[in-house]
Amino acid sequence: MTSLLLVKQSLILKVKNSTLVTTLLPGGATEIREAEWAGKDFHYPCVRVHVDEFKRNTPGSACLLFDVAATIYVMADDASSMKTDQIAVEIYNLFDTKSYSDLVNTTTVVGSKAKQLGASWNEPGGVWQSSVILTFQVS
Repeated sequence: MTSLLLVKQSLILKVKNSTLVTTLLPGGATEIREAEWAGKDFHYPCVRVHVDEFKRNTPGSACLLFDVAATIYVMADDASSMKTDQIAVEIYNLFDTKSYSDLVNTTTVVGSKAKQLGASWNEPGGVWQSSVILTFQVS
């Protein structure tokens, strides 16, 4: 059965499989992880995935369709925000109005809508951060 964890893994795998994204990351696909990753070494630019909401489409039923909201963060410690926005554009294009099946995690994403937020300066971390907000259904 689909779960928040499987959806997060599926999103990470989808981004890791995009050469348009990974070629923009000096660390490649290894710098695409869950937002909750608590590693010691951060290499920029990087991409982090967070599932904000996972709920059954029809509460109280046995329906196997779930509504999902997720945010994909792009962070870089460059002098300019250009790199984060450039990577976020590729992620936006990867997901907006797209459906796909992930055979590894046995999830199917349908009705994906993306919204890109422009870069902002994250003072505590000293990095630029762009975001792509996703809403979709998964079964």
